Amino acid sequence: MPLPILALLSLAISGGELPRMLIVLSSATGAVSSSPMADVLASAADEDRRVTPIVWGTTDPIFREALASNLLGNVPDAPTKTQVFEIAVKLHAEYVAIVSGGLKANGATGKISLYRGEREIYHDNTSIGINRSGRLDESSSLKSIARTWLDKLSQGAFKKLVPAPRIKAPEMAPALVAPVEAVAVPAVDNTALVNSARALRAATAREIDRIQRTQSREVDVAPIVDDLKRAGEQAVIALFRDAVDAEPLDIARRKLLFEAILPLDPKLAASEARRAAQVMPEAVELRVMSAQAWLKLKDQAQAQADLNEAVARDPSSVAVRLALTEIALGKLDFITALEHIDKAVKQSDNSVTRRMRALVRAMLGGNDGVKSDIAACKEPVSVDQSATYLRALDVALDDSISSMKSLMQRVAVRPKDEAVKEGLDTATRTLTSRISFMEGTTTPVSSRDISERLLLAHKLLQQCVVDLRDFAANAADDSLSDARINLNESVRMLSESRSRSSS
Repeated sequence: MPLPILALLSLAISGGELPRMLIVLSSATGAVSSSPMADVLASAADEDRRVTPIVWGTTDPIFREALASNLLGNVPDAPTKTQVFEIAVKLHAEYVAIVSGGLKANGATGKISLYRGEREIYHDNTSIGINRSGRLDESSSLKSIARTWLDKLSQGAFKKLVPAPRIKAPEMAPALVAPVEAVAVPAVDNTALVNSARALRAATAREIDRIQRTQSREVDVAPIVDDLKRAGEQAVIALFRDAVDAEPLDIARRKLLFEAILPLDPKLAASEARRAAQVMPEAVELRVMSAQAWLKLKDQAQAQADLNEAVARDPSSVAVRLALTEIALGKLDFITALEHIDKAVKQSDNSVTRRMRALVRAMLGGNDGVKSDIAACKEPVSVDQSATYLRALDVALDDSISSMKSLMQRVAVRPKDEAVKEGLDTATRTLTSRISFMEGTTTPVSSRDISERLLLAHKLLQQCVVDLRDFAANAADDSLSDARINLNESVRMLSESRSRSSS
């Protein structure tokens, strides 16, 4: 069968494209493997943009097209290395990467041999273990291995290869049609609206103050005050609703309405933001607002749905990246969180993005990175930002406590086990980094009580690690008892911080 015209053109211009790299699982020369290592490396290479990856098999579009066009001839199910090199030539692949990946006791392992032509130019055997809730996360571990390889290659064999930016194809211009200018939406002055809302809130505050001063001490005024506060905020919400009805395309008014509803009813606030996003789909910040409301309700699936819409319209949005980072932190997927926040810092290097990256680095146990990012922060922490940090630290501490319970049982039975030492070392790094983040981040007064309890809970867990190290070294029963006490106290402090957070 003759090679299709598109394939011929592709091969003809391949000299002006990125050099190709054929990726083959080493098990392709023998038994079939279920390892995703080839696909993981291809995905990482596609992001790196120094080479065009081609995975051996019909799931890859380039390989499948060449196979369907009979360019490759007879492709054996279990090719030899020589046959792999022959196929690489037919695919115009300058590089061949033969890889493997698997699991071992403490992590994932990956092996790569990179050839240019038939000459091996790079070889590496790497093991990385990333744990989630005390269990190995194979996907994140393999991704980390692939990125490690590409980082090393960028300093070595791929040093002279310049990453190619993704080029967005220009939109087709209509022929012989005069362009129609979009009708500009006039800017709306919301000063009077904001002042009216302030006046309503001030009137509510004065009435609450009057009741508290004049009511008898025998009367419980708390229910009355709560009702007044809610009534005052409902009046503000009604004011903003009328304003939105008058100017439905004014994003500032939509935000005012969202911010007023959020403390009272996060689910309704999310619904309002989504409705606004349907009216103004180009305003991705509305999707981010909806996602923030869902995150407050701890509904990550709904938040992810909103952010998927936002990413589709503006993948470089810093607000979107920050929200995606928060979702990844909630899932304890710290590697993905770091990927998102690194992109946000590159887009906009400021106190918000730096402090968020410091938090992610704290979760990964990178204390030096935590300190450098916090040192670069000049702006104070807002109430919303503090709430985000505390939510992430709460989830991470809960996971660490679960891991510590398992580790304590293992220490009691096999104190000299190598896995025990690795577990204690990991706990030391992560707890030290989180404590460093909390001590270096000034918390607003409104959430200081919660923050102090979370900090104490982390320090108690850190002392638990110290006690377990002493028991593992000296087999002192007192140290094991102290570890149990400190662990229980850490659990109690976490519970107290949560009760204050919900009140």
